[in-house]
Amino acid sequence: VSASNPAFKRDMIYLGHALGLKDEFSAIENLQIAAALAGQPLSLSSAQAALHAQGLARRMHVPLRVLSQGQKRRSALARLSLSTEAPLWVLDEPFNALDAAAVAQVETLISAHVERGGIVIDLCDQCRGVWLDRGELEKFMAQARAEELAIERQYSDRRPHFDRDDDD
Repeated sequence: VSASNPAFKRDMIYLGHALGLKDEFSAIENLQIAAALAGQPLSLSSAQAALHAQGLARRMHVPLRVLSQGQKRRSALARLSLSTEAPLWVLDEPFNALDAAAVAQVETLISAHVERGGIVIDLCDQCRGVWLDRGELEKFMAQARAEELAIERQYSDRRPHFDRDDDD
């Protein structure tokens, strides 16, 4: 699986411990930038709805530098409600800096994603639960391995072949 592969960008959402947000931009601008980088179309109304669902309706247009850590994290987590088609979510410390209501909101998003057949890998020190469906994980890993083998076959044809002459 290659990061330059368009399917890779479409099929996986990664939210790291470092949020990947720019403090000088607003929550809505950061969400629009993230969608553009992922090649995902995003309407203004969808972006607003995602931020509203994270409790940021009144704060979505202010620079992130004035938001609390929890509000910044919720701004990053808003991508999840826009990424329902991506089968794999990799979340690094998704519950850091969140209050109980925000944790419940994220758990609801994760549960709904798994119920739709998605896979969530929750990388954390104190995980709240396992969020993957084993059958879907096996299917995803088999697909990833098949893509990797296809790429290896594609490039193996380009490798130089040297004939070994044992008589010399």
